[in-house]
Amino acid sequence: MSSTFGTETKPSDLFIIGGGVNGTAIARDAQGRGLSTILAETCSIGQQTSSATTKLIHGGLRYLEQWDFRLVRESLLERSSLLNIAPHITYPRPIIIPWLPTMRKQFFIRLGLWIYDNLARQSDFPRSYKFNGNKHNFGTPLKDNYETGFVYYDAYTQDQRWAILNALDAKQHGAQINCQQKVIKAIKHKNLWQITTEDTQNQKTYEYFSKVLINAAGPWVSSVNKDLNLSSDYSIERVKGSHIIVPKFYHGNHCYLLQHPDNRVIFVIPIDDNFLMIGTTDIIDSTNPYDSQIDTQEQKYLLDICDLYFKHKLNLEDIKYSFSGVRPLITQDKKHAQNLSRDYILEWQNNSPPLLTVFGGKLTTHRALAEQVMMKLGSYFDKIKRPWTKHIPLPGAADYDIKQRESYIQTFIEAWPGVSKQVIERWIDTYGTILWQWLDKVKNTEDLGPCFAGVCYGFELLYLKQNEWLFDLDDFLWHRTKCGLYFNNTELEKLKAWWQLQN
Repeated sequence: MSSTFGTETKPSDLFIIGGGVNGTAIARDAQGRGLSTILAETCSIGQQTSSATTKLIHGGLRYLEQWDFRLVRESLLERSSLLNIAPHITYPRPIIIPWLPTMRKQFFIRLGLWIYDNLARQSDFPRSYKFNGNKHNFGTPLKDNYETGFVYYDAYTQDQRWAILNALDAKQHGAQINCQQKVIKAIKHKNLWQITTEDTQNQKTYEYFSKVLINAAGPWVSSVNKDLNLSSDYSIERVKGSHIIVPKFYHGNHCYLLQHPDNRVIFVIPIDDNFLMIGTTDIIDSTNPYDSQIDTQEQKYLLDICDLYFKHKLNLEDIKYSFSGVRPLITQDKKHAQNLSRDYILEWQNNSPPLLTVFGGKLTTHRALAEQVMMKLGSYFDKIKRPWTKHIPLPGAADYDIKQRESYIQTFIEAWPGVSKQVIERWIDTYGTILWQWLDKVKNTEDLGPCFAGVCYGFELLYLKQNEWLFDLDDFLWHRTKCGLYFNNTELEKLKAWWQLQN
């Protein structure tokens, strides 16, 4: 592997461990400010925790009960910023809170929603309101005793896409993004970090030099510190959050927030016209995050809360897919998993050479976290430029107008007759204006290559392989998309055989 920086004679400014949403956001911000950056990720970009969230850009309504107004305020401001820089992957959605007299008092719910609305200030999101469950379609799938409900707004998003787009933008600005490379050694050499990585596929090793080392390994942050003998005053709790996917049983794109008797909240979120995602659980889990899996008890837990609210009865047999992700939440003594803070801590050790470690954080605040990292680095790099990521669109968002979405869809339906509207909608809502680049190479439907299960084409998979660090089919079928829901065994074998020929 060749590089223009990262040598002892020409070290990089930053070396980042971790290609999740925080690591890639730091790489994007830093490279755009003139700091040469190398990022190493063991798997593919955003393939782990960053692809296993509840897929909401949100302020965190329930954090108000924990009196964490600062985090809610920052998250709501970031909600607007992220919608502005990536409108093609971020879609405002109404979220329904069904209510019974045995739950939290109406006054407190209305007060909380009023605070939520006002902390957002001049938001593009509609304000919350109360509705009659017997007269509104939001109440249709609910059991008859839910005569009252409340509506507020947050945004549904494609979580892993944020990490990928940040990495793409960082690369376009000159960053070096190295996937399938595990950092196995980091030692101090003169006033630099000497970093050794190992290719996870062929075990070949590479050596880099950097002025600053950043550990943004998410749920692996503490284990990376331990393995590399890096000191730290903080630690994390690994908290497993699990989701299930079931056939959709109501019309509309609205979501539900269900209040569990144990004071947790569960979201029910449409992921397309045919399926719903239900989650998440909160369980402290000390196992390796790579081994994280939902168990039957968690599945029943999620089904049971749905049974309290919806007329439609769900059973274990209805679960078409399930997934778990491990969140790195800052350790706090005697707190239950559901009450651990979703905030973050940046530990800056201004030694020679400096080390910065990222503890905690969540999808919504990744851009702001990266800006805070830059503020820390400002004391070390005198050449650092001004903040820039808040208003500059990510790849696929430049010149994208959400009001023209239906027109965009029609353009591609006409360009590629025979491709279903469902597929074209997914492409528009994933790639945005990147899709226009495809038109230069795809003159007709046949140029898209073989169609698999009616939901994806060979051209898309090859594009991702060549441009967006796609290494294996599971990442595409279950992380980057949920296309796997539409495959039977025969179609899957057909896809695997074709993919093997491409490698």
